[in-house]
Amino acid sequence: MPRVAAVLESVRLVASPRGEFDPARLQAMLSVAATDHAILTVIAPALAKIQAAAPGVVLRLRPADMESAVRMLDSGDLDIVLGSGSFAQMPQRFDCQLVHKERFVGIARKGHPALLKRGTKLHMELDDFTRLPHILVSPRGDTRGAVDDALEALGRTRKVSATCPSFLAVPFMVGASESIAVIAERVALRMQETAQLSLFELPVVLPTWDVLVIRARGRANEPAVQWITNMMIAD
Repeated sequence: MPRVAAVLESVRLVASPRGEFDPARLQAMLSVAATDHAILTVIAPALAKIQAAAPGVVLRLRPADMESAVRMLDSGDLDIVLGSGSFAQMPQRFDCQLVHKERFVGIARKGHPALLKRGTKLHMELDDFTRLPHILVSPRGDTRGAVDDALEALGRTRKVSATCPSFLAVPFMVGASESIAVIAERVALRMQETAQLSLFELPVVLPTWDVLVIRARGRANEPAVQWITNMMIAD
């Protein structure tokens, strides 16, 4: 596969137009594999700028796990991948750039009685956090997550009253109930008004994680690939 990629790169260099790159003149379909989280927090904020700068570009968004992303990047079926978690373990032959760091926050309906204001931020006492019913984002239906590991270290447990396979639905479930949930901060910020949520700082410490843009190293300097990468990481 690396030999095939090298040949494809040579063909692209020969076929690439000469002169200064102008996205306004670009007529192309750019294939991007992205998680739902990346679509909401990276692509959605950048979409208007991409459309304004390059009206002839079509973004072809595709799902991908790490295994399929490796295969499609090597074959040239993908231009870039946006992901986190296991995508941080991509083989070294790929170019990875940080888009942003992400962290967890708590969400509750606006006006929830367990919310406390300290300074400029809302908080929740650990006793209330463990007493209230939780909605857990769980694609496989598991009833345990990173929050439970953090609570276990403190000798505490929580009550998971519902699991949901889609993180996009959880804010609306929380906004319509007394339940709380723990989700990615950028997701919560984008949905707080629509779902009528308040964000609060967690009473437990959870790890942060990186959201990455990943490209085949041989394609990182292609003008169109470099341009769409810059548009993604600008925010």
